[in-house]
Amino acid sequence: MLLTEQNAHAQDLKAVSDAAATAQQKSIEDHAAAAQQIAALDTQLTKEKQSHEKDNAANRAAIADGTRQLRIAVAGYTGSSDDSQGPSPGSLGYAATGYAVLAPEAGLALYAIADGADAERGQLIYLQGYVRTLQQRGYVEGISAGLGMAP
Repeated sequence: MLLTEQNAHAQDLKAVSDAAATAQQKSIEDHAAAAQQIAALDTQLTKEKQSHEKDNAANRAAIADGTRQLRIAVAGYTGSSDDSQGPSPGSLGYAATGYAVLAPEAGLALYAIADGADAERGQLIYLQGYVRTLQQRGYVEGISAGLGMAP
């Protein structure tokens, strides 16, 4: 009887050990899959960022040398007799609005502001993807329902 109980106890311990080993292996695989998914996200967003930075460098160079000009709308525009200033307000469909071409320095400053906003948006997109991956894998709990946000 004692031998039977010891065998039963040994089988129970083995079953618990096997279950723990299986759970541990699943956890390792889930962790590796999450790491792979995050690495893929990182690779994708790094490529997009590099492409964006290349485009921005070209745009900054074109603005600096005058090849590309930035214009802003100006309320109360009265126009000019010189047609090189661009279309007249009436031809734009805006009764009292025209456009002013920014000097290269001002254009670069304005472009830098917009580029900074784009960079911050890119960081938020990366963070959202990272957290979403962790949520999908069960590493962090989502609270989106409490914040009125989509999961």
